[in-house]
Amino acid sequence: MPKGSKKAERKVHHVAFPAVNRKGSSVLVQLHCVASLIQRGKPVTPDRRFDEVIRRFRGAEGVHDPPYTFFDTEPRIGRDYHLMGDSFELAIVLVDRMARYGYPKIRPIIATGCLPRAVDGAVGSVNEADFERKLDLLLQSAPRGALFIFPKKNAVESVGHVLARLKVEHDVTCMPIENLAEISFLWNSVRVIWWPWLAAGFAALTVVGIMTSYSLIREPVPKPQAVAVLGTRSINTAGEKGAYHTLFCPPIAAALQKAQFKGYECTPSKGTVENIDRVLENPTNIGFVQLDVYANEAIKRGEEFKKLKVIRDDFACEHLWMVTRSPALDTYNSIRSSASRVRFILPPKESGSAATFAFLQTNDPEYLGRVPENRIIYKDDATAVLDEIGSSTDGAVGFFVQFADPDNDNIKLLMRKRLKIVPVISAEILRIKLNGREVYGEQTFESEPGIFAEGTEATTACTRVAIITGAPILFEGEAAERQEQMIRKVNGVPADKLLLQGSRIVTVIRHVTNLAEQVIEILVHAK
Repeated sequence: MPKGSKKAERKVHHVAFPAVNRKGSSVLVQLHCVASLIQRGKPVTPDRRFDEVIRRFRGAEGVHDPPYTFFDTEPRIGRDYHLMGDSFELAIVLVDRMARYGYPKIRPIIATGCLPRAVDGAVGSVNEADFERKLDLLLQSAPRGALFIFPKKNAVESVGHVLARLKVEHDVTCMPIENLAEISFLWNSVRVIWWPWLAAGFAALTVVGIMTSYSLIREPVPKPQAVAVLGTRSINTAGEKGAYHTLFCPPIAAALQKAQFKGYECTPSKGTVENIDRVLENPTNIGFVQLDVYANEAIKRGEEFKKLKVIRDDFACEHLWMVTRSPALDTYNSIRSSASRVRFILPPKESGSAATFAFLQTNDPEYLGRVPENRIIYKDDATAVLDEIGSSTDGAVGFFVQFADPDNDNIKLLMRKRLKIVPVISAEILRIKLNGREVYGEQTFESEPGIFAEGTEATTACTRVAIITGAPILFEGEAAERQEQMIRKVNGVPADKLLLQGSRIVTVIRHVTNLAEQVIEILVHAK
């Protein structure tokens, strides 16, 4: 590569492919690519097969007079290692596009897969025996925290235990794919609109089927039908029946679709903490978060949170609730005073509700803080919490963070079960501060009879809802500008449009009586 200014070139050094051959040698081949941003010319590669697949896919894109790119490998192909097969092709095309278009600064990537000559983006399978040997190699030498991309056709049941070991032992995220489009978030794909179904607005770049459980979801492997459909441009919400998913997300997805940001879909999750992790792993994702949890995590993970951007927090405040069948527990203070003897039922440990409960415990050491760990039970979601409380006979208390929307399925469920909702509010909660700023406000609103433990009016603590994404500084070139455009589009949606007009929650949220100033300054101090 000719010498020149560093600003005139783009380098990619964090992608590798696993190589095996039938003579017994296996190695993780590190790819190195430098693309000139001012010179044009043919690619220079250490192997003619690299050159062939690069030219083939550039031709399919309709790229004319591309940037001059120089490829090398470690170990050197043709000199230190003799390459067999075609499963290197996916990694080569990926690196070529990242070098030419820009890419988010993310963790190491390992890719394997063949790219058939049809150049429709389909990712072909790797020989079954070779794929198993590649997995054995990764168990020995995969970089910690890597993203492993491989053909979905190789995601068969017989290798499931090995993929699970990669996650547990090396923190590797396994992502089976069928088409190159599913990993377009790894490069600036604004100009790469060459598959007919992409040009037509295909919006579901997803990983489904038996191996979905090894995609970007950072959880123990659940049953396939319980796995969220997670795409490369997901708008991560929370439970499928919650307000994030049913009320706030659809207008955002519609606005992005209208602005030609294709592929953004509402995607359920376990809540705030998982949404944060998903955006950190895939910075083109969007996530809804509770600001109390986000601010607390920002203080603990300051460096990581520099990679995140709070787009807005101006449209809603989410309520803290407890629910029980016990006639003796009718106020938050009565629950606090009995806390060490109460069994608490919470949504998943990774959820925003569970994180809020832990935060309240930290700030209430005399009461909630004394709840034994074995008295806290975690369920799959808020619906499961309500089911558990509905069948309990020991005075158990459920806790969740959610809007008191009479049209919401969970609110309807607790009404059918005749459960008692207890607003979570006290002087102690309203005094909680981070970096000198109040974390919680309070809201008072009216509702129909029968929803709350007493009367038709309720006052409870609340925390603002925020929308986050990856910080534009993680991207380069046109990819950074595209991320900025997406942020501006989300920020430009009027706050009242984020509340679907058909729901009575609109009235609830617009009748705020006393909302304390919230945590934007906390986030600034945390960084």
